[in-house]
Amino acid sequence: MNSTILAETLALFGFASFTAVNGRIAVEYFTEFLYKGFLFEMVIMDIIMPEMGGYESTQLIRKAEAQYGLGDKKHFICGYSAAMSAGKAFKVFIMSFLETKKKCEDAGMNTLISKPMHPDVLKGFLDDNKRETNVFKRPATTQPRNLKSNLLKVESRPALNRISQPPSTLLGPPNGFL
Repeated sequence: MNSTILAETLALFGFASFTAVNGRIAVEYFTEFLYKGFLFEMVIMDIIMPEMGGYESTQLIRKAEAQYGLGDKKHFICGYSAAMSAGKAFKVFIMSFLETKKKCEDAGMNTLISKPMHPDVLKGFLDDNKRETNVFKRPATTQPRNLKSNLLKVESRPALNRISQPPSTLLGPPNGFL
């Protein structure tokens, strides 16, 4: 399922979506939304992407959640990989899946799905992880701007500064997939 189809499927389910072109930008989007007090319904994280991979991006997202004091409001992060295509011999496919799943769990992901993701699977994940609200009150002790600069040495993206409405959304992985 490519990013356009996935975005359209999410729209049919009533969700907005955001796509990052690499893992570094995904973390930047994520921390900017946290700074503004918004939460995502779900994060779909491509495993292999340019500049920063899905494992490292997930670790930084988990670090940001901890520093923002999200506790039980942590995001459901779904690893997404084409590395486990069914075109491989079954035994090789299972071994590849289990190894990749272990790496995903070690990085802080909740699950792993092989590309393409069937719409029913996506709907199930969204239904199972529906939040009561996508807005949270940041603890007064949190220093979000310092957190952001500690996670990534990047400048704030001007487009993100215009975000003012809480997203009922899903953050998509790089490489054109959500």
